[in-house]
Amino acid sequence: MKKIILLTVIIFLSISVSGQEIFKVPELTVGEKHSNMVFMFWANLAPGIKFAKDHSISPYEYGTYYGKLFAVNRNTETGFVGYAWSVLHNWQLFVRESDKEIEIETESDSLFIFKVPSNIMLDVFGEEGFVGVTAQEMLEMMNGSHAQISGSYGCISKMVLDGEWVVVTVSSKILEKAD
Repeated sequence: MKKIILLTVIIFLSISVSGQEIFKVPELTVGEKHSNMVFMFWANLAPGIKFAKDHSISPYEYGTYYGKLFAVNRNTETGFVGYAWSVLHNWQLFVRESDKEIEIETESDSLFIFKVPSNIMLDVFGEEGFVGVTAQEMLEMMNGSHAQISGSYGCISKMVLDGEWVVVTVSSKILEKAD
C-alpha cells in the first residue's frame, strides 16, 4: 500500500512540475524596449569593427566598406535636405527618455549642424570601450560609412565626439566648393 501511495505522489508531482511554465514573455515598458534596442544596435555593430581592426583594417576603412553597401540603395534625389533630415531622424531614434534632447545649432539650405547627447554611445562604450571598440572608433566607422552615403547625395558629413555631445555636420558639396 505504501508503494502505491508513494507511486501516486510521484506521478502527481511529475505532472505538476512538467505543467509549470518554464519561460514567460517579459513584460517591458516601451522605454525599456527602446533602451535595449539602442544597446543592441551598438552591440551588433561593434564586433564588425573589432574584426576589421584585428585584420589591420581601420574603423574608417571598415565604415567605407559598410557605407558602400548602403549607398547604392538610397533615394538620392532628395539631395542635401533629404539626406540631412534622414541623418537627424536616425540619430533621434537613439535618444532615450532619460537623455537630453538633440539641439540644432545651424540650419540652412546647404549646412546643417546639430548635437546629439553623447551618452547614447558612452553608456555602452564608456571610457574602456565595448568588445575592444571605443566610442571614438565607432564614430570613425560611422564617418567612413557616411562619407559613402552622403557622397551619393552630393553632401559631406562628419560626426565628432565633443564631451557631452556628438556634433553632426552635414553640408552640401556646393558649399564646400565655395569655401
